[in-house]
Amino acid sequence: MSDEVAQAEPNPANASWWMEDVPLSYRRTRAIMALGIGLAVACALWAMQYGNGTLLTHGWTGFIPVAIGVWRFRVWIGQTSVRKYATVHHYLSTRERVRRAAPWLLLGFGGTAGVYWVQYASNQLGEYWWYAWPLWLVAVAGVIVYLRKAELRLTPEAIKEQAAHEALTLQAEKENPGPVFAFLERWLSKPIVRYPFAAGLVWLAYDVAQDPKSKWFHPLIILAFAAWAAWEVALWVIGIAIVVGVVTLLFQGMAAMPISVAIIIGALIIASAIKN
Repeated sequence: MSDEVAQAEPNPANASWWMEDVPLSYRRTRAIMALGIGLAVACALWAMQYGNGTLLTHGWTGFIPVAIGVWRFRVWIGQTSVRKYATVHHYLSTRERVRRAAPWLLLGFGGTAGVYWVQYASNQLGEYWWYAWPLWLVAVAGVIVYLRKAELRLTPEAIKEQAAHEALTLQAEKENPGPVFAFLERWLSKPIVRYPFAAGLVWLAYDVAQDPKSKWFHPLIILAFAAWAAWEVALWVIGIAIVVGVVTLLFQGMAAMPISVAIIIGALIIASAIKN
């Protein structure tokens, strides 16, 4: 549950957690947003497929974001209450902020400087300076991380209560699977289901990127869904993709990088920044 819903006062009898009602207006807004995003992505895919003449053969892919939107719509509408845990407002020291942002800033600014140096040495800087744009996104993400001065952290008592509640919930789910949609929600949240689904989306994005009739943002839309479905793996892929991109920039030149690789790097960086 997002922190956008204002926290209520903790229960005096048990200050480490409490139940909080979710306003109907808030649930409706989030549910409509989820459904709207799913429909918008589906319409974008269908428009792309109609433009390149593949709507009849690949039109079924548009129902995937629609199904995700319907699923999230039902989840939000049914979220009548949520368990909240006591938190403390932890102010990050300058050292903590620098430590968190350092990898992003060093890779973003240092990598950009390295690329520009190589391009300058080969008399390509004036023409190809903008090719370092994936590293600019990394630098911007580092600045955002550094500017974050505080965060909410669970109290020690709340951490224990959360672990105990999750253990009880898991045991109850094993004993009673519950309604169909609740079962599907738990099933779809499993990595063994999400990862193959994400792999299929990555393949679809690659196939779309090779189509000369597709627009540059079409594979980005598909890759954003793939990164959302397997966000744990996406974080590792981001690091690997950035390293491969930097090596390519420094030793082979940006012009040698396939456009599909550049698209994947940019999409994964954006997805990571949104997730964080």
